[in-house]
Amino acid sequence: MISFTLFGIIYFANEYSTPEVFSEHVSRYSFMYGVDANLAYAVIKAESGFDEDEVSRKGARGLMQLMPATEKFIAEELNEERGYDIFDPEINIKFGVWYLSYLTEKFESRELVIAAYNAGEGTVRKWMSAYGTELGCLCHIPYPETKRYLRNVLKFFELYRNKYNY
Repeated sequence: MISFTLFGIIYFANEYSTPEVFSEHVSRYSFMYGVDANLAYAVIKAESGFDEDEVSRKGARGLMQLMPATEKFIAEELNEERGYDIFDPEINIKFGVWYLSYLTEKFESRELVIAAYNAGEGTVRKWMSAYGTELGCLCHIPYPETKRYLRNVLKFFELYRNKYNY
């Protein structure tokens, strides 16, 4: 077992919690869609802990925990409406990284993109109309789950950027 320290916290990782596991797919689709690979890895780590069979209690599925409605939207946008398996790591990463790219075009900061990935684009737009773009500071995010999620993704992003430098 590998252990490392970040911000004074000791983390333990097995071979499935490190980015190398799905690096071929993350590298390909991050390059294709212009997304920082470290962000893709951080989202995967926060969403599923690199468990390709993960299903949330709300119905999000796969490595990047895509909700069925989001999957359908992405499949339509990518012209892959038939016969895809969202639990296939390549498909899930392709869809999830494409969605990060889509959100990056919609929002001006990484924090807003991450919040929208978790809470939904419409929800973040409502928060922004109430609180402005200072949403990224965490102080105005009304969902505790999204606050934790944003904190975790940013923590993993920094870890992967510093440790692996993708």
